[in-house]
Amino acid sequence: MSEWELEDGLFEATIDRVIPSLDREKAFYTKVAGVSHPNDDGSSCARIIEECEIFECLNLIWQTENKFDPNAVAVRRVGTGEQLGYLEARLAAEVVRSLKTQGPCWTALFRHPTHHPETGQVVGAVLYMVRFSDVYLERKAAELSAKQPDLEK
Repeated sequence: MSEWELEDGLFEATIDRVIPSLDREKAFYTKVAGVSHPNDDGSSCARIIEECEIFECLNLIWQTENKFDPNAVAVRRVGTGEQLGYLEARLAAEVVRSLKTQGPCWTALFRHPTHHPETGQVVGAVLYMVRFSDVYLERKAAELSAKQPDLEK
């Protein structure tokens, strides 16, 4: 078994403990697109990716005003808002479709950076995408509702 296969097995075992398969409608690995381009603020996606940690939860932000793609979904760090890049167009369209019909039901977890084989420089990143099941979303909505203060008192 290769080092990557072993690491992927440990990663997926951790995911299974944290997000049981019954709570996942879909789950798969994907790459971040647009890493070679600087962000609007001039920051380097590769530098930001280098700072990410395994299992880091990332925000998926629909950029409705994006001039290149009305379904563009930026991948950003939760705490800082720094942008790693974008979801690939076909996946972004699926995420936006789900957002329009069901609200936020996707999450992305950082898996690892990808490196150029000759230079070793960061050239991308691999994410673990999860689309939560309707049962999970309903359960979480009920939990949140139960925690809300009773405003009628």
